[in-house]
Order: sequence, then structure tokens, then C-alpha cells
Amino acid sequence: MKTCIINFSGRAGGNGHGTAAFAAAELIRTSEPEIIEFSGLTVNGCGSCHYECFRRGQACPHKDDDMWKVYMKAAGADMCCFIVPNYNGHPCSNFYAFEERGQGVYLNARKEYEKYLNVPKKFIVISNTDAAHFSLVFENCLGKNKKADILFLRASDFSLPSTGTGLMTSEDARRKVSMFLSDYQ
Repeated sequence: MKTCIINFSGRAGGNGHGTAAFAAAELIRTSEPEIIEFSGLTVNGCGSCHYECFRRGQACPHKDDDMWKVYMKAAGADMCCFIVPNYNGHPCSNFYAFEERGQGVYLNARKEYEKYLNVPKKFIVISNTDAAHFSLVFENCLGKNKKADILFLRASDFSLPSTGTGLMTSEDARRKVSMFLSDYQ
């Protein structure tokens, strides 16, 4: 069984990385986890093009960057876990770039995109602020009529600062992640 863990944080070595590494360590007993550090990839955002992805038979002009590979890895997994920090009350821009580029995958590789949509997904949001609209945003990553399975990790719940690298030093935070991922094990 393969698990694709995507850390969308833009901060190398931060709480997102620590959470992804902990999740992989938890899942290694029952699956083959692979961590994708999104911020280390070469990815073009949507734009700088002529809407090729909307035209039949024309591929996204950015198809050769790493984004396509991320979607194919996720589509080929048995399960996915997305680590998404909350920046200013919203999912981080790396997550939105991933979502935007899904249009090109959908229109140019519909079969793979449908496969991606049907892969079970869990979302771990690293956030100290409002969580209300995250489920609506995440449901775009799921097939029809599916609800997002989300764990909100608030550093303040563990008496930790919201920035930095210490979230996974908390035994309670690790326990929450472990319990959240338990049905994957």
C-alpha cells in the first residue's frame, strides 16, 4: 500500500515538515509512505499561457514542471495525506497553486484526475485561527459528495508558538496525528 504525503508549507524544516515526517513514521508499519515537500519543487502557477488547457488536444504549457508528477504520484497512491498550513486565515498559496493546476490535469488526463479524486485523503491543517472555510476548499480535492477528513493542529493548544519547528515535540500533538491516521494503519 502506498501513501502520498504532501507538505504544502513554504517553510523548509518547519512544523509542516515535522508533521509530514511524523506521519510517515506512523504509516511506515502498514504502507510505503512518500513525502513530497512541495516548496522544494519546480512548479509554475497558472498563468503565463494562452489557456491551452482549455483547448481540446492542447496540454498545459507547464506540463514539464514538477506539478504533473505530484498529481500522478497522488493518483497512484492508495491514500494521501495533505499537510496544509493556514496563512492569514486561508490555506497557503502552495496548496492553491496545486488546486489551480488541477485544471490542466483534469482536461488533459481525465482518467488520472478521476483516479486522483477517488484516492482517500486526509488533511492536517496547522493553524491557530479560524477553520470554518477549509472544508469547502478541501472538498475540491475529493470525488462528488465526499466530506473532507480534517485534523486542525493548533500550536496554541499545546502551549507552543505558531511559527517554528516545535509542534511535533508535543506528545499530545503526536498522539492527535497518530489517532487521526489510525484508520490508514
